[in-house]
Amino acid sequence: MKRIKFYTTIAVLFCMVSVNAQIGYQVSLLNSATGEPRANETVGVTIEITNSEGAVVCNETKSATTNEFGVLSLQVGSSNTFANMDWSKLPLYISATVDGVMAGRSQILTIPVAEAAKNLVNVDPDLICKTWTTPYGNSLTLRKDNTYTFAYSDSGDSSYNGNWFLEGNKIYILTKYTKDSGRTYYWYEELIYFNGKLYEHYDIYQ
Repeated sequence: MKRIKFYTTIAVLFCMVSVNAQIGYQVSLLNSATGEPRANETVGVTIEITNSEGAVVCNETKSATTNEFGVLSLQVGSSNTFANMDWSKLPLYISATVDGVMAGRSQILTIPVAEAAKNLVNVDPDLICKTWTTPYGNSLTLRKDNTYTFAYSDSGDSSYNGNWFLEGNKIYILTKYTKDSGRTYYWYEELIYFNGKLYEHYDIYQ
């Protein structure tokens, strides 16, 4: 009988698939006796997502086959997974059990923002009118007169200005600028306010 060793810390990947509200999850399996990847093996996997109070949000059991590197790639959830979730009970945690052996439990760092947005509306502008900063030091200042300034932390040409608009919990950023040719261009971004933070693609403003 093969002994199994799981390395979840180096092989856990979370990503939201916005259309189906699924979470991508990867687990790497090694044979502890040889240290070799368990390549091209079919195993039974149970994935469970729980909230901060331990309540089960999603529980799925399925068969999956590892690739040539011993990595299982799974899609967890469906369009209904987060439909009735209490978004005040964050963070979420995900765990995997492979062939009856617990592979580990980790916090989901990339929350399903698109799903959360459906449940949050009419944000008070006073909550977002301030200076927000990313972990990289970039800053975004939203003012009550619906103007904004954005500044990169490491760029000489750092400052951008424009207007912002609020719809529910979505913030729309609109920048107008003119090229040397005299032609006017507009640059547009969409952010989401959720749980005290602003989310923009891969950046989080706090």
